[in-house]
Amino acid sequence: MLGFRRYIVIFPLCVSMAFLLASCNQSKQSQCQRLIELVNKQNELVQKNKGTKADTTLQLASDLDKVTKDMADTKFGDPQLTAFQSRLAQSSQTISQEIIKAGNALSSATTAEITPAGRTKVETAKKDIEAALKNAAVAAKQSDDIAQEVNQYCKKPES
Repeated sequence: MLGFRRYIVIFPLCVSMAFLLASCNQSKQSQCQRLIELVNKQNELVQKNKGTKADTTLQLASDLDKVTKDMADTKFGDPQLTAFQSRLAQSSQTISQEIIKAGNALSSATTAEITPAGRTKVETAKKDIEAALKNAAVAAKQSDDIAQEVNQYCKKPES
């Protein structure tokens, strides 16, 4: 009878340990899902916050920085996903920096006076905005390419 009671305690303990160990070792699919969710969150921010105001643009950059930090802080057990994560975070950081440049240039243009010097300020701001948005578009294309690589990798069965 004493042996049976001991098994009543040991069996649930073993089952609990097995579940704990299984939950600590995340599957490739769950890790892929976390990375894809972060990428989607960034895309949603960009789609939702397209604007022509400097403060909206700078807020978008700030929000993107937060998501980029979340992405960089997320730990992945899969080395390939860690490599994707690093590349995506770098690309996202570039996008954010270029959006900040565009926002600052836009702010500069909106405060320009109606004078020859103000006109020069607006023209310079226009060039800065165009350059920043071009660089952001290049980084966004890289991010899209990496996201496609992630999708292809995540479709492969675990080995």
